[in-house]
Amino acid sequence: MRALLVTGLVWCCSAGMGRTLLELLLGRRSSEKASLSPLDSFVFASAIGLGIVAYCVFAAGLCGLFTSAAFLTILLIAGAVGLRGMRATWADARTAASGLMQRFGATEARSARHLTIYACWCLLLLLAIVAVAACLQPPGAHAWDSLAYHLADPKVYLQQRRIAILPTEHHSNFPFTMEMLFAIGLAFDGYAAANLFHLVMFVLLVLAIVSACTRYLSYGTGMIAAVLLASTPIVLWEATVAYSDLGLSLYIFLAWYALTIAVRARECARVHPEQSSLRASDSRLLLIGGAMLGLALGIKYLALLSLGFLVLLALVRRVPVRQIALFALTAILVGSPWYIKNIVWMHNPVYPFAYRVFPRSLYWTEDRATPYSTEQQSFGTEHSLAHPALTLRNLIASPWSLIANPQLYTNQADFTFTSLIGGLYAGFLFSLAFIRRKPPLVWDSAIVFGLLFVSWFFISEHIRYLLPALPFAAIVAAFAARSWLEAILPAKPSGPDKAIRSNVVNIVPSFLTVSALVGQVVLLGWGITALPVSGRADPETPMFTALSAPEAFADLLRPAERERHVRRLTSYGAAEWLNSAAPLKGGVILYEDVHGFYIDRSYLWGNGEHSAYIPYDKLKTGHDLTVWMRQNGYVYALFNLNYAPRPTAWTEANPSGQLPEDPDEVNAIMRQWYFGSEERWSKLEGWRKLVGEAINSGEWVVRYSHHGVAVLEIGAGKP
Repeated sequence: MRALLVTGLVWCCSAGMGRTLLELLLGRRSSEKASLSPLDSFVFASAIGLGIVAYCVFAAGLCGLFTSAAFLTILLIAGAVGLRGMRATWADARTAASGLMQRFGATEARSARHLTIYACWCLLLLLAIVAVAACLQPPGAHAWDSLAYHLADPKVYLQQRRIAILPTEHHSNFPFTMEMLFAIGLAFDGYAAANLFHLVMFVLLVLAIVSACTRYLSYGTGMIAAVLLASTPIVLWEATVAYSDLGLSLYIFLAWYALTIAVRARECARVHPEQSSLRASDSRLLLIGGAMLGLALGIKYLALLSLGFLVLLALVRRVPVRQIALFALTAILVGSPWYIKNIVWMHNPVYPFAYRVFPRSLYWTEDRATPYSTEQQSFGTEHSLAHPALTLRNLIASPWSLIANPQLYTNQADFTFTSLIGGLYAGFLFSLAFIRRKPPLVWDSAIVFGLLFVSWFFISEHIRYLLPALPFAAIVAAFAARSWLEAILPAKPSGPDKAIRSNVVNIVPSFLTVSALVGQVVLLGWGITALPVSGRADPETPMFTALSAPEAFADLLRPAERERHVRRLTSYGAAEWLNSAAPLKGGVILYEDVHGFYIDRSYLWGNGEHSAYIPYDKLKTGHDLTVWMRQNGYVYALFNLNYAPRPTAWTEANPSGQLPEDPDEVNAIMRQWYFGSEERWSKLEGWRKLVGEAINSGEWVVRYSHHGVAVLEIGAGKP
């Protein structure tokens, strides 16, 4: 359980520091009176503090101090700065707990309304417990991006003791704010603490939604929105793995929330001039909102769109241009370090994208940029502007497609139950048309959701990229659900209008709403308890889950059995073999695979499509390739043949597709697969011919094979 302690201490120090800075910026009195509720203060303080800690880790890495000692120093400084903030947060927590106990003991707390809210909190707590247990499991076959770069790259930085260019791993040039937090977890406890940092983002996002709805709609609406979001299968699964989508969602939501508070305060000051003294303090929230958006820019390039959308929303809400400029400038300044690093190192601020704008991008070429962009566009339905009628039709139908054909929006081999978002969002959003009065917050949420959804449709229809839009959809859907529920959960249990409100017209949609909400929770429970767990190597399984509550709790009680989870990864056995057989300073080349997290040796991605770092175009023969590898310290090559293109003749002769385990047989197969004429491979795949020549000449020899993964010694038997 050391992972929980590590994550808790980092969170505590960060939140304390963030609260101290928040009070310095807003002023303690103005903060308490108008700007932020205690829950608001906690969420914003946590987000600010975690962002500052991540940036300090980033700075330490650039200075060659990417070590646990440097991280500990950063946390000690954060804790010292945050002592006052910790005391303030503790006082708020004690007050909230006391009020909760009093409300729980009151007679009215036993009403159906309050019992429903208590049930929602119990459900959220149960889901959090499941998520914590799953976080303690090692990342398995479906945590693809974690094994490729979210965890793998910080691990390499820790081994190198600095942040440096990873020449064949283009993802390492993405904004890495979340990965800096993962590095703290890896340094002190490993993958479990790293996973828990993403769960922290999930918890903060849920609390932020509850707080925003409580301020502008109702507490009950906030609870419904929280349950709706938390019970979404893909959201719950993402909370258990070291990804970055929930961190991005949190910071975009907080940027919008801070902007909303400032806008509403300004509108209130126009209507009630006597409250104009609060206007200045609330305007400072635009700085906080800009900082939140800047941290979002430090997580993913996609946040650049949110910057434009929120500026547009501020213009619509008549925020003064000077303050909008301050909001945008703050966001750009906070997010800029990652983009400046890319300009200096890679000659492209948004590497590896926009190659035509930045043709000097290091280790990147036009013929690599095109298929990379094509892959991003391959998800979902047709959305090219070259076919406007079909694209418009698909855009209108996309809410239904997400429900009826969800496999279109994920990698084909990675589709599971936990790739779903369900149909409640679409159902409740469409039902909003039958509700007459919609508060401003609902309109704003709907506008932001619509903008994010349309941009998602045109940029890349991968289901994970839709997550930043879901908190806004959850608020709108929860408002609609709450409106229908009012028929059977009236604010006053008795009254002259009770008989009127309890007619069939109201009761039917109310019970349908309850059934829908309960149905989603039941479906989630069934999916994470009854469905089998499988890996990417079992495509014949009709439906399985990447998150299993029974398995997570079994691994929690018997930690020694956690390894079964990771052994579903086909290349894990090869990683184990390399860690024991390869020299400590011997490098590894990964072909047809990018899962380097479990390899404790230096490694490169070998496929020529990933990077121009390995000079395949300048190497004439397999022997030249062998010489280059040995001169640069690479002595083994890992091939994941499960993902390698197979010759038609071999596929026809082996319809089962089963690969042998014997090294000699695997060697014979690879001689056939990786050898052919120049015309067989594209320009970027010319490396396959060089590899085939090296294998056929006996310079590369299979030393290990299992589950379709082979490890070859480079330069075997040669100096």
